[in-house]
Amino acid sequence: MNHSDDDSASLPDPLLVEPATPETSDALAAPAASAAPIADPAPVASKPSRSRWRKWLLYVFATLGALALVLVVVIAIAIAHDKKTTAPKLSRDDVIDESMTRNYGKYSESAQGWLYVDPATKTPYVMQVLQRAQVDVPSDTMTGVTAVYFLVSGTSTDSANKNSLLGMFRIQPDTAAHDGTLTETAMPVSHVVSDTPVTAQDVRFEALSKDTWGWVVKTRRYPSQGSPDGVIVDDVVYAPHDGNIAQLASFPASSVFTAEQGCDAAQVKRDKMLAGDTTAPDSAAQAASSAASSASGAADAASEPAAAASGAEEEGDEGEGEGEGEEVPMGCSNASWTYSTGDVPADGFVTISVKGGGKVNGTELPVKTYKLVFDPKSFTYVMPADMPSF
Repeated sequence: MNHSDDDSASLPDPLLVEPATPETSDALAAPAASAAPIADPAPVASKPSRSRWRKWLLYVFATLGALALVLVVVIAIAIAHDKKTTAPKLSRDDVIDESMTRNYGKYSESAQGWLYVDPATKTPYVMQVLQRAQVDVPSDTMTGVTAVYFLVSGTSTDSANKNSLLGMFRIQPDTAAHDGTLTETAMPVSHVVSDTPVTAQDVRFEALSKDTWGWVVKTRRYPSQGSPDGVIVDDVVYAPHDGNIAQLASFPASSVFTAEQGCDAAQVKRDKMLAGDTTAPDSAAQAASSAASSASGAADAASEPAAAASGAEEEGDEGEGEGEGEEVPMGCSNASWTYSTGDVPADGFVTISVKGGGKVNGTELPVKTYKLVFDPKSFTYVMPADMPSF
């Protein structure tokens, strides 16, 4: 059997098949799509872009840079603020010469001192420097700060007015100005009670605190009563304070005095007057005195019952005058004291120790040490209640 004709009849002739159009191709493809639908792709997590990260990094670095700049500026300001300037160097002698000329007048080669005339009394003086020193001064704002301290004594050249003067000075750079300005703390003129000028041997320069120095000056007083050789010597402490020179303390150094009527008679009279008995007969004093005056003899007579009325009245008036206006006499004295200072404390002033004893106003005092403690409120040393005073 011949199958070729049947096979050819059953197969389409490719030349006779029409080409597929878009409509027919879509129609042909549609059944396949509906048969196996294609699922949408799974969503992918989005990542930050590199540009966003760069922006954040720029912000962070800019902030850190600004903070670092502020820190550098603060440190620079702090360093500039805390930076200490160098104090001007002082020539001790030049500083003293300038101050002496400015405060007192011209220097005299012949007199070996500065010529000064007291404007109040018109008394002429020769001013001489007794003590001079240059010391280091601690400062929070300057380095190399030094202060010049000096003390001067004035001797009167007027024979009719033989009192003396005392002057004290401290000159140092102004640590607040930072421009080389010098400040002067001074007491140019202080009238000394004694007519004996202070000498260099009478002056001691002492460290009173870590930043304060001062002077201990021996001054002399001569009692108007008693023997002519009687003298009382005081140690007086001075130091710069609040733009001036302040007196911090005065305590005894020595006392030598002999009463004219004798020690025993003077003591009896002194004790009676201190007790308030100023009109009673002074028989004990007269008994102790080997040479009673005629007035005291009259007083004895007035105390006798047989005395004349006129004599009694006259002597009674004298007794009242003595009781009202007479000064309590000094008792005989022969005593001495020496002082010493302790270590300079880190804060505050040194303690001053005064040791000595002897006969004081007729009373024998044992040797004792007195402690003088500094009071910062009053800027003075507190005197012990039992310390002798004259």
